[in-house]
Amino acid sequence: MGAAEGLENGFDNGESRVSVLPMLSFDLGRAVTLHLDGEYYDQRGRGYWHMVPATPETQHGDFSAIPWDLNMASPDDSWRGWNASGGLRLDARLSDGLALHAAFRYTRIDGDIDVQALAALAADGHTAQRFAYREKSVWDEYQSDSFVTLGAKTGPLAHTVVAGVEAGLSTVDSRIGIGSAPSLDIYAPVYGPKPELSLSPTGNDMLRVGIYAQDQIAKLPTEIRDQLARKFAA
Repeated sequence: MGAAEGLENGFDNGESRVSVLPMLSFDLGRAVTLHLDGEYYDQRGRGYWHMVPATPETQHGDFSAIPWDLNMASPDDSWRGWNASGGLRLDARLSDGLALHAAFRYTRIDGDIDVQALAALAADGHTAQRFAYREKSVWDEYQSDSFVTLGAKTGPLAHTVVAGVEAGLSTVDSRIGIGSAPSLDIYAPVYGPKPELSLSPTGNDMLRVGIYAQDQIAKLPTEIRDQLARKFAA
């Protein structure tokens, strides 16, 4: 599957999105199936926040005095984010009523934001005070989930037991900077030079491990209990 989108919503923002999602499944035998899937997603634009200054007119729904394509971001501002991931899942029937399911996925997310945005409207009612924001970040995500399902019967009760282990590792590395930006006349915008920002590194790692188990119990109808009794008696 694939999709592409170009957004034209009045803001001069140049937004677009593209995604591709391939999938494959292989039967490795009568009781084993391997599923492979991937995803690539790319989005980009000019301004990161769609904002209109809160003038007395705009607060009452009158935007006629503001240029239709007004954008708080300068023409050379931009943001882009993309992610790519791949996963596999193995489904295996080990015996009647017993099955194994194991899945793993890796995801990489890369973001680059370099924009100027609205901070406040000055007292004169037409000067937009702006700030500059820059962020370069990389996320890595590892996830796995393995569990077994077991169907069993005890007397008049049917059991569906699920037990498994889930684990994940997330790592984030970012460099972020924020500062003041040249002001902008919202009725006659003239964009000044982009400020240079120093970026400070930040990041974190998080490991997650979980163990789970459940037993779903249902009472068998009388006719099914009788059929099972005759089957096992035979």
